[in-house]
Amino acid sequence: MHTALLNQDIFLEILGHLWTQYDLQFPEEGGITDERRFAQYDRKITRSTLLNLALTCHAFTEGALDELWRKIDKMLYLLRLLSGLRLVRKHNQLRYILDRPILDSELALLDKYARRVRTLIYYPEGNIDPWVYFRVAQGMKKPFFPLLRDLCITGYGPEVALLVSPSLLRVHAMPYLERCGHENPPVMWSFFDSILEQAPDMQYLHFGFSIPERSLDCISKLENLRHVGISQDSVGRLKTPTRLDSTFLETLAHMRCLSSMYFCGLVDFSLENSFVDFCSLTKLTITSTVQQVVPLLQSGKWFGLESFTLAFAEGYKSLQELTADFEEASWHAFFLALRQNTGQQFKELNLGYDATCCRDGSGRYGIGRYPDTFRLVSDIRAPIYADLLKLNLTKVNIAYAAFWSLSPAHMRGFIKAWPDIEELHIFTPRVGTLDFHALIQVAENLPHLESLLFSFRTENVPELNAVPSLSHRLVSLNVWASPLVKPMHLSVARGLFKLFPTICDFEYDPDGPYAPTWRRAGAIIPFLQDSARRNQKTLIST
Repeated sequence: MHTALLNQDIFLEILGHLWTQYDLQFPEEGGITDERRFAQYDRKITRSTLLNLALTCHAFTEGALDELWRKIDKMLYLLRLLSGLRLVRKHNQLRYILDRPILDSELALLDKYARRVRTLIYYPEGNIDPWVYFRVAQGMKKPFFPLLRDLCITGYGPEVALLVSPSLLRVHAMPYLERCGHENPPVMWSFFDSILEQAPDMQYLHFGFSIPERSLDCISKLENLRHVGISQDSVGRLKTPTRLDSTFLETLAHMRCLSSMYFCGLVDFSLENSFVDFCSLTKLTITSTVQQVVPLLQSGKWFGLESFTLAFAEGYKSLQELTADFEEASWHAFFLALRQNTGQQFKELNLGYDATCCRDGSGRYGIGRYPDTFRLVSDIRAPIYADLLKLNLTKVNIAYAAFWSLSPAHMRGFIKAWPDIEELHIFTPRVGTLDFHALIQVAENLPHLESLLFSFRTENVPELNAVPSLSHRLVSLNVWASPLVKPMHLSVARGLFKLFPTICDFEYDPDGPYAPTWRRAGAIIPFLQDSARRNQKTLIST
């Protein structure tokens, strides 16, 4: 064995690289994990590798086992350590039961492996009899997961009582309420109260169920809390919203470590004659309507705010509801509140339909489909554009129908208003009159731009000699629904390379009619980049 492997830090660093990109992922702030975001095949190979390492050499055993058990998604992995666990048919279903008492030695073995777990992405396991959890809880005299740090719950049952740990730092509880027959599960209320009392070092708290006011008041005890999120059903399964009044918001405002808040769905803002100072808050995300958000923005000081996301509630039921979101007075009040109640740090604005402008786990922005009713209100978007340009921003992501299409005048307005912009994403339902010359304007006038998304026409691509050779540092380009026919894909690819030679992330609408042509164009750009690097090396060597 190489002596370097005897160093525990080096060995653990190597083990950390065994996990693939499909590993279990804890949700991003405000994200909802509704599926297992990893590949079973790759994960099985990785687990086998760690197990073989643990069995190969005594020096590797502890480190490999720690890494093997660091992240799990099933309680069954631990319960199988009990010799009395049996799979039997009960009430016409296969269920795990205990057919003998739990020995002290088995409890010690459970503790030995459970204390290795740091992250639990928990999915409900309906095939385990609730009595099994009761027997385990009865035998354990201390927390089942004594060193658990990250906990994500997508369902609830009697087993959640075992998941509370004093070492918890992040909790993301988004149970699927449609799996039960009642609206507010008392077991989740009890779980919520338990983590508030037993996990004083909590830094991230995100929950998706309505809770009583007494529980909300306890959040103030979490002095190290950095993120709080309340995400509730926006399509009507829940009837009782969590009510957020001035008192609760003042409580949040006095939490000096709190830097991020997320509100989604049935959240009732009751803010009569109040003014709250959120001096430490840097990120605010809300899924609601413009009319509901304006009072919140008007009733607070947000001078530390850096990023604001407004994702519009899912599912407009009528054209009247949709048109109300385009009322000029509401939008004017919205942008006026942002200008007056935010400071110089406010640089990022995201507007989306049904949370489409929220980042997913990959760090990119999701793209939503526009409902048909958007086509009926295409002539009332001008107020949004005029007020938008009055904000001094460096990141703009609009996935809402604020623009039916883009024109050269729109692009000139963006360039003039945001000369230091770093990220510009404008989704439009229709391709406008922008063409390749808009990309030339961007490359010449926005030197700090790193990520760009908009749709443009490719019929009038200038001759290659007329495209300036620029060393723009754009990294990501998404042409989304831009039309492109096959004879033009080579000219477009060459023109893009001359303008943005460092592009490494090229995207388009994968389901659009022009996807095959853009795929060919995207494949040409890396070839041109490799050729340029080879030529550069040749020049240096000569």
